[in-house]
Order: sequence, then C-alpha cells, then structure tokens
Amino acid sequence: MASSLHSAPLASSSGTPSISGSSLKLGEQLTLLRFSANSAKMNPPLRLKASVTPPQLTTQVESSKEQKSEEILNGSNPFSDLKQRFLDFKKDKYLANIEHFQSLAQSQSPKSGPSETKAALEFSVNTLQVENILVIGHSCCGGIRALMSMEDEDDSRSFIRSWVIVGKNARLATKSVASNLSFDQQCRHCEKESINRSLMNLLSYPWIKERVAKGVLSIHGGYYDFTDCTFEKWTLNYQGVDHKVDGENSCSIKDREFWR
Repeated sequence: MASSLHSAPLASSSGTPSISGSSLKLGEQLTLLRFSANSAKMNPPLRLKASVTPPQLTTQVESSKEQKSEEILNGSNPFSDLKQRFLDFKKDKYLANIEHFQSLAQSQSPKSGPSETKAALEFSVNTLQVENILVIGHSCCGGIRALMSMEDEDDSRSFIRSWVIVGKNARLATKSVASNLSFDQQCRHCEKESINRSLMNLLSYPWIKERVAKGVLSIHGGYYDFTDCTFEKWTLNYQGVDHKVDGENSCSIKDREFWR
C-alpha cells in the first residue's frame, strides 16, 4: 500500500566506485592505506606505496564526478540502470524460478510498524539534495484489500483501520470511477491511485514543493506487479497549479514506462 506515510520513497544515488586495476572496493582500499601508513616505519618500502596510492584514489573520485556531470549534461535517464537491473532480475532470477516467486506472491502478509518516512524525506531533500524521489506500490496489496473491504461504520478503534485509513481518499476516488469493476480490479485501481495520492501528498511539504517548482527535484511513481514480474513507472507532471477534483488535488502524470 502506497502513501506518504507507509511507502518507502526511494532516492536515486550512485554506486561506490572501484579502484582502477584492483578488485578492492573503495572502503577496503582506504583500510589498506591506513595499514600501509602505520607500517611504513617498520617496513620502509611500504612508504612508497602509501604515498603513491592517494593520488590514484583522488583521480578515481574526480573521474567519477566528471562522469556524473557528463551524464547530467547529456540528459541521460537516471532510471536506466534501475530498469536494466529489474529486467536482469526478471530474466535471470524470476523466470528461472517462477514457481518459487509465485508461491511467495501468494503468501505475503507484511506487518506495519513505525515510520520514519518524513525524516528520511527531509534529510534526503534538504541535506543530500537528491534529484529524484520514487514512490513504489505493488500488486495484491493486503493493506489496499483491507481498505477496499472496509465499511464506513467499521470500528474506529481497529488497528487495521488506523493503519489503512490514510488511504481513504484513494478508496473514495476508486469507488467513484471504478464501482462497476470486479473487486480485484477495484483493488488494482486503488493500488495505483494510492501511489498518485502519495505523489500529491509529497507536495504538501513546502521544501519539496519549492524544489519541484524550480525543476531541481522530480517525483516519480512506480508499480510492481509481482504476479507476472512487470514494472510500471511514471513521473508527476508539475505545472505550478494545484488542480482540484471534488475538493481534492488531482495528479497529472507524464513519461509513463512499462518494463516487461
């Protein structure tokens, strides 16, 4: 179930660079450097290694920065790597073990817990200054099914109701446009509607809305259907105007992609 409180927005980031000509990761290479520096007095030849390697690290870091700047200038899609990794997972893992994953899909029963989403958002946007936020929902969501099954007069003290009630607007919107569909189809519609409501909820934070308006932050929605291993992604089309539908903000989207 996706919402600004119960989703896990994902901020895009670059991977850890590896050292040229070495299988060691950056952190491991730094550990080796500390050992070399401390051992130089006992073994003079090691002093040369400690003095030579830092420029190599500097060169590698600068090269990584230049590559990132070049990708930005060339307008490369920051989700290209995510898309390729998803397709690789489907080809090499999912299709090769499809019965196992289908069994997992039927037995999911996630538990809710305390959320630190607001703090994570504030730190990511204001301190790290991330350029993308991705809110992901998924198929066969137990929370959405509970929400769609709930009667208006259900016990307000119910823990389940307290958990899913944050998605009540998505439920109302679904009931108004998809009441003629089957229950499963309504749930699927509500799963995606809940994601879009989350995208709009993000704009309720002034520091997010300001950066989106400036064009330095983009907000994206994602929907993972784990019954057939497909992924759908789209981007919030922010135009600086709050569109209202029956008193609620409507969501305009663009750049929809299907990863199959």
